[in-house]
Amino acid sequence: MDVNVVLKKDNPPLSRREFVIEVTFKGATPKRDEIKNALVAKLGAQPELLVIKKADQLTGRKKVRVFAYQYSDKETLMRVEPPYILKREGFVQDEKKSEN
Repeated sequence: MDVNVVLKKDNPPLSRREFVIEVTFKGATPKRDEIKNALVAKLGAQPELLVIKKADQLTGRKKVRVFAYQYSDKETLMRVEPPYILKREGFVQDEKKSEN
């Protein structure tokens, strides 16, 4: 898997860096956690501070365009990101699953 940073932008009011990244792969499309691990390795980020907002596979190509945010601290991440992102990224548990 090849990771190429297309755009990197600082967003000081939200204490984060915003990235547009293209991931080139061979074979099957990588899963979200595989992409996140590749981004963590490439960016030198801490996994608990990195959020994948969107991952779009480019039609007819072995590429995924990823929009990711790297926060400076966990408190800001938990305050800024919407609940569905926090659930998807594993920062909070789903109440329905925890009851069973």
